[in-house]
Amino acid sequence: MSSWKHKHTGTDGEKFTIEGVNVSIVASEYQSSKLNVNFLASKMNMSRTNFYRKLISVTDISPKDFTTKYRINKSLELMKDGNENFGEISHLCGFGS
Repeated sequence: MSSWKHKHTGTDGEKFTIEGVNVSIVASEYQSSKLNVNFLASKMNMSRTNFYRKLISVTDISPKDFTTKYRINKSLELMKDGNENFGEISHLCGFGS
């Protein structure tokens, strides 16, 4: 697995790009159960197949793994803050849906 080449253009990872692919939609929709490859592809104005291929070509991981990794990282941030319990964090990050 290669490392992700990304740059942050906002705070808290709210908006960032991966080699030119804008994935800020993940940051705004990570809590939602509708976040899947079809949803992301439509937001990127791409076919499901082209989006899947593009994301794998730049990240070496699937869209599902990408969103899961984002959710895990967000969960870790919330755990470090210590303001919510694990059940709340799980729900807030879309794992309970």
